[in-house]
Amino acid sequence: MNEFKQSNISNSIASNTIPEKRINNKYRIHINWEKGIGSRNDGKRSFEIGVTMAVDISRKTSPVLKETIVQLKDVSRKSESVFWRDIAERLTRGRRRYASVDLGKIERLCAEGDIVVVPGSVLGGGKIEKKITISALKFSSSAIAKIATAGGKSRSLTDLAEENPKGLNIKIIR
Repeated sequence: MNEFKQSNISNSIASNTIPEKRINNKYRIHINWEKGIGSRNDGKRSFEIGVTMAVDISRKTSPVLKETIVQLKDVSRKSESVFWRDIAERLTRGRRRYASVDLGKIERLCAEGDIVVVPGSVLGGGKIEKKITISALKFSSSAIAKIATAGGKSRSLTDLAEENPKGLNIKIIR
């Protein structure tokens, strides 16, 4: 509360607007001024403070990555699923924190017919013999070839999000 100036708050009370403040480009603070809410219900104006997450893509340079994050957030919002929102938040982190998963690890951790999401890239290291649907931001060419020869599918994150908007029965591998 100390970061807001008194004049902004008094102007907000008069105009009934919602001032907004960002903290570390991650959290967004909303102050909602209404008549008669809060512990005082005597007809005077009071306020409540709420904090919501803001996914910031302003630092991302790849237009494909920006579009993927926006589409995943839209699917999450429409289906009220936190699964795709979590994937979008993982993609907004720095590139060094992306997952790089070999096919051998996916083979060990998954059963036949599983659906797997990798919030990063899938690399062609190891063998894969199970029919698995794998969705990732990027695939190496050898990974695509090995998945296809095993009878599995390699899909983009947005395609899988449109097919399964609730994110049910999907494993995240990191």
